[in-house]
Amino acid sequence: MRRRTFLIAVGATIVAPRWADAAPLPERRLRLIHGDTNETIDAVFRNSDGAVNDEALAALSEFLRDRHVEEIKSYEPAVLDILWESLGKVDRDRATVLSGYRTFETNEKLRRTSKIGVAEGSQHIYGRAIDIYVDGKIANVAKAARAMKRGGVGWYPQNKFVHLDCGPVREWTTGGVLPASAGFKNLLAPGVTQFKGPFGKQQRIDLGHALAKAQYQQRMRGIFFPK
Repeated sequence: MRRRTFLIAVGATIVAPRWADAAPLPERRLRLIHGDTNETIDAVFRNSDGAVNDEALAALSEFLRDRHVEEIKSYEPAVLDILWESLGKVDRDRATVLSGYRTFETNEKLRRTSKIGVAEGSQHIYGRAIDIYVDGKIANVAKAARAMKRGGVGWYPQNKFVHLDCGPVREWTTGGVLPASAGFKNLLAPGVTQFKGPFGKQQRIDLGHALAKAQYQQRMRGIFFPK
């Protein structure tokens, strides 16, 4: 695939009522490079009035497409906000993308072949997740994102990347400690409050299955994704 570069700074907007009439805010700009193709994008996805720039969002969605099948899904601005804020907290303005949107079929293929384990109901399927690498600051990005408690944060120190999503608030670390949450309690022995790594592939798969089940139940209750 030939290298392509996107530069999006202005365009039509989707109004964000909760920020209406507020003082001007910093533009939210993402500078990303894709780890597989070296394709780059430089896009202001949220304007100074807090509104989402839908042209930039479309370009970012294309950039984050499932490259296995060249399928695009519109991305949730919330996960882009989490990424932008996490980078800002560690004085970085760019990141390398390792994984964005995945179709259900691609996710299932990765579940069968990945050595690090892939969740059955991954947030990647819904355009709500992104896996990134940030030179020299990746552990700090994970720490900053976890402190925000705005979604899921997975830290993979051996593979040197962080998973960010805007799904249920939770966190995990391969080769470390994973705090228990409602979605994982059925995998814990009585009285145990943490999973302790390192985690094998099957354990990560089991945790992913439990998480997917918990996310489904929570959506049905309208806790994390209210209508």
